[in-house]
Formats: sequence, C-alpha cells, structure tokens
Amino acid sequence: MNLIVDACIYENKTQRGIARIFSNTLPLMCDMQPDVKVYLFFRKSPQIAYPNHPRIRTLFLDGVYKLRPSFFWNAHYKKTQDSLIQNLFGWGSHNIWFSTYFTIPSRQWRGKQIVLVHDFIYELFPDYIPGGERVVRQKADAINAADLIICNSQTTYRDLMKIFPTLDKQVFVTHLAADSTFRAKNKEEFGISLDFPFLLYIGKRNGYKNFETLFNAYVDWPGNTTVKLLLVGPNLTEAEINTFQSASVAEKIVVIEHPDDEALCDLYNQALAFVYPSIYEGFGIPLLEAMQCHCPIVASRIPSSLEVAGDVPLYFEATDKISLLDALNKLTDAADLQARAERGIKHARQYSWEKTASEFLKALQTLENWK
Repeated sequence: MNLIVDACIYENKTQRGIARIFSNTLPLMCDMQPDVKVYLFFRKSPQIAYPNHPRIRTLFLDGVYKLRPSFFWNAHYKKTQDSLIQNLFGWGSHNIWFSTYFTIPSRQWRGKQIVLVHDFIYELFPDYIPGGERVVRQKADAINAADLIICNSQTTYRDLMKIFPTLDKQVFVTHLAADSTFRAKNKEEFGISLDFPFLLYIGKRNGYKNFETLFNAYVDWPGNTTVKLLLVGPNLTEAEINTFQSASVAEKIVVIEHPDDEALCDLYNQALAFVYPSIYEGFGIPLLEAMQCHCPIVASRIPSSLEVAGDVPLYFEATDKISLLDALNKLTDAADLQARAERGIKHARQYSWEKTASEFLKALQTLENWK
C-alpha cells in the first residue's frame, strides 16, 4: 500500500502542533506494517522538520518547478501540478491520499482518500478567526471527497456530525498523544531553573484561547502577590504591555518566547499549575504534556478537556472569571494538587503515539483497496 502524503503542513512554521501528529505516526506506521510505503511530497520548501524513515520517500516538487523558470512553464506547471503528482506516484487504486491539511487530489485520482479532522474552530467560532471562510470550504471539500474520516476525539466527531448531518462515511475516532520528551524531572535535570512560583500559560493570547479571562482573574487573584504569570508564546505587543501596566501587574508577568520542548518540559515541572482556559479545542495535547510532567492543571470545563483529562484538572466555567478565581484559590491545597498530579501521571499513560499509529492503521485496513 502506498500512502501519498501531501506535506503542506510542514511548509508553515506556525503549524508545529499538527506536524507533530504526522512526524510521530508515519514512521511508526511503517515499522508496524511492512507493506506500507509513505511518499511525502512538498509543493514548497519545508519550514519545519519532517519525518524520516527508510520507507518514507520525500519528493520536492518545488525543485521540479525551479528547473523550468520560463513564464509559460510556471503557468503550465501550476495548472498541471496534480497530474504531475499522479504521474509520479502511479495511477493504481492501491494509492491512498492522506493530506496533512485538507488538500485533495485531482479528479483523475483512482485511489482512496482519507482525512484527519482536528477541530471545527473555524466553523463554530468564526468571530474569533475572521477570514476563515477559505479554510471552511477547503475542509468541507476534503471531508466530502474522503472515503474515510479520522477524528481526533469524540468531541470532534460530535461536531462533525452536527455540521455534516447527512454524512455517510466511515468515521474513526483516534486520540492523539504527547511526546516522550515531556516527563517528570528532578531539579538537577532542569536546563531552565526559575526561582519564583508561577502559573504557566502556553500559546497565542487571542480569540478562542480565552487568555483574557485568565488575565482578568489573575489581576483579582490574591495569590498574584507571590505567584507570577508565565506566558509561553509570542512576545508581548505594545497593546498588551499597556494593558498589563494599567492593571499594575506588568512586573508580575514573564514571557518566554517559543522555548524548545526540553525547556518547556522544565517549565511544566516547575509550575504551580498549568492553566488551560480555552473556550474550544478539538483535542488538547498540552493537557497530556502537563500530566506527563506531574504538573497540576487548571482547565476550562469544555468537552474535549473532560474527554482527554478526565477528573485530573481543577475545572472552571470557560468565560466565568469568578469560577476561575475559585479554581485558583484551591491551589493552596498542596495535598490535593499532589493527588491530582499523581492521577495525571497515571491517566496520561493511556495515550501514546504507538497507540495512535496503530489506530490509524486499523482505519486504513478497512478500505477496500488495502493490499
């Protein structure tokens, strides 16, 4: 079986989260199933690391494109790119198209198509992500064209059926995992060691990530006299600096801009708690990362977090500042935090990339052209 993987997600520096899924599962699928051959192709130069394996063949179509610099060839190439891909991989029904982000092959494609659906943020919360109409259309086209759909959670599956109520496709639910880099560490192992207590927040600070509720609660939280708020993600904007200064908490907020996984693991291990205030998520890999690092969690009560983390976190109602304040006030109960962190370590063991890869293969084996 040939798995034809459009590696478009690796051409975008901002999509490291989705890239992790394919980087972890594709090599494992090759190890688990000897007759799987993966063809990973790039239309543009990759911007982030992509998976390597003896049975993963990488093809760089931008190199073919650059060989013929004339205007006529450029225009012709763009129009016939799908046919070129088809010719490279053959026209047999044993080919399975697996895009990393909702692309579909040409109409002449004779093989099967599968699609991995991560969430429905664009569809359910358009006000938080303006200009998302193109992604919504692209995703709908991929879902309608697919022979098989994989959802990353029961939450995503339920949303799929709400948005596509007449959908008549094979649908599998396959949970994701966190990398083994994220683990409980001893102090001697820390590459980054901080000498102050802090709450940890990771990611962008706008839209459905709901940072505003966390910030407003932190400003009113009595614990902010001793506990800082550490933000992992993009550097502060001028507007954010002004907001923090106006609220008299600027000196209590620390920013670490895009640490690598080992450094992020250090932060999870030292945090008083990881705060995950999202209004919506399809899955929630950071929850698993925190649990694997023995880090207590304060999370919004949304379906995906309940599904992934169970009773491990201290929950609050997503947009309710008072509810979040109540959860933060419970962080003084050291015995409860320790018990939750221990439950988290055990709970996270049920997730692994090996399990995800195995479930992907089980889904593929249901296709009629599996050989």
